[in-house]
Amino acid sequence: MEPKQNKTLGETLLEVRTQNGKTQVGLAAALSHFVGFSQGRISRLERGLWTPDAGQFEQLIAALECTEQQARELRQAASINAQRRANVA
Repeated sequence: MEPKQNKTLGETLLEVRTQNGKTQVGLAAALSHFVGFSQGRISRLERGLWTPDAGQFEQLIAALECTEQQARELRQAASINAQRRANVA
């Protein structure tokens, strides 16, 4: 996976999720022990309508069973997402 500055967090998550053979439902099930995750919330995240807090984000990375490269790309996309949100506010 090649890092791209213009890729959103949702796009990156969708790419990693599908590469790792996870469905939204399966990912939500893997996160069922962690409050705040559902298939609908994962869908909203992929569409850019919701952003997890830092703890939720790390649980998401663990549930995705990411490679180090994938985790790095997700964190980079999350950082860019936070910067974009700060510039809007």
